[in-house]
Amino acid sequence: MTNIMIKDSGNYMDLTEGKEKSKEYYDQVAQTYKQMYEENYDKYPANLIRLKLLIKKLKETNTKTVLDVGCGTCTPMIRLLKEGFDVRGCDFSSEMIKIGRRGTHLVDESKALQNLKKRLNNNGRVFIEFRNELFALFSSNKYTIDLILNKMINFDSCTQEIQTDLIEFYSKMYGVEKPKKNQNGKISYDEILARFRNPLTIQEDIFSKNGFVVKNIHFYHFHALPPIFAEKYPKFFKDNSMQLEQPSDWRGNFMASAFVVEAGLRI
Repeated sequence: MTNIMIKDSGNYMDLTEGKEKSKEYYDQVAQTYKQMYEENYDKYPANLIRLKLLIKKLKETNTKTVLDVGCGTCTPMIRLLKEGFDVRGCDFSSEMIKIGRRGTHLVDESKALQNLKKRLNNNGRVFIEFRNELFALFSSNKYTIDLILNKMINFDSCTQEIQTDLIEFYSKMYGVEKPKKNQNGKISYDEILARFRNPLTIQEDIFSKNGFVVKNIHFYHFHALPPIFAEKYPKFFKDNSMQLEQPSDWRGNFMASAFVVEAGLRI
């Protein structure tokens, strides 16, 4: 069986600006990126948790060959080789290979899945990471306001007075500055760059129309408390979050900031 892993599927509202910000971020973390996969990493080991989760699932599905799309620093590839897998790595563009440690984002998810579809065996699997949109309901910050006003409430149908009251109410509740409206009339924050995905609707949003069936959703990077408490209670936050790391826990829909979709071809 051949499996394909994609470690990150982030997209950007403003593609050009988003790419530059992404490059700038990965430039900053390049020197420490490898450490994120080490057992003694002093911060929350989300990358290591994800890698262990993938290794476990690859073994359970009797996988022999792995294609790591967006292989970055190749740290996961080395670990997979040590675990006995036949591993190949690639990036979608020569530029991404050149900048290596800056990582890869899927700009066009449908196009990427169509390309992967051609390279996957009938009984193979793709494992793709997504940012969890529903985590915003637990995070109690600007992302919460963004989700509520843009995805849950029909904001456009509200009068100007109601819109103003809603913005003031949620901004005060979560202690953040009032968000701005973008050109499309949506409520937005300049810092919100990544596209988040809803684990409850991701099958129909992305996979069904591209000929894939979601087999499982594996949650990771749990938060025992809203992120605002991470610095105030660091030990409690990390220890209790680690205890929550169960990929199939229903609370992951809201308390995990990321998830891995395990999908196969629709035959």
